Amino acid sequence: MGGGGGSADPFPASHDRRIQNAEAWEAGLETLPDATVARNVILGDRDVSRLVAASYAHDAKLGLYVDVLATTGARPSQAARLLVEDLHGGAKPRLTMPKSAKGGSKNRAARKRERLSLPITPALAAKLKQAAKGRPDDAPLLLQDNGLSWGGSDDYREDIAGIVKALKLDAKATLYALRHSSIVRLKFSQTSV
Repeated sequence: MGGGGGSADPFPASHDRRIQNAEAWEAGLETLPDATVARNVILGDRDVSRLVAASYAHDAKLGLYVDVLATTGARPSQAARLLVEDLHGGAKPRLTMPKSAKGGSKNRAARKRERLSLPITPALAAKLKQAAKGRPDDAPLLLQDNGLSWGGSDDYREDIAGIVKALKLDAKATLYALRHSSIVRLKFSQTSV
């Protein structure tokens, strides 16, 4: 996998067997403003590692948040809703990540309560266990320096922008680049097997 930003295929129908009518797909995209302009920044593994390390160096709690995002591919809003009880250690550590409940209009509140089991590294599990030490199971797992859980992008936008600039990454990279990079990495590993 290469480093730096990349552009997504603006016409995924050409690569997805499930989409049988590529012309309808493309016609539908034409009605959306900028639908063929890729906005997703994809970072290579090396750049993801650099971003995580620089985030830890900037602020240990920001680093932990970024590490969880890079490891799981979760949205920032999902990681912000993690509770202490969502951390599961042992031989195969994992997080039970809240679903995003994106899309659809039915039962959104119920979908947000659902959890997905995602593997994490033993090293990340140890850091999370240390961060959660002494806190109740229903407490937020990831906290800012001020003791509040991570909320909207205002909590980290400027810090991440500064780190991205210092690392000379794509200036459009945000924490969502970690999610997009994780998705590409997963797709790449599935097609390489």
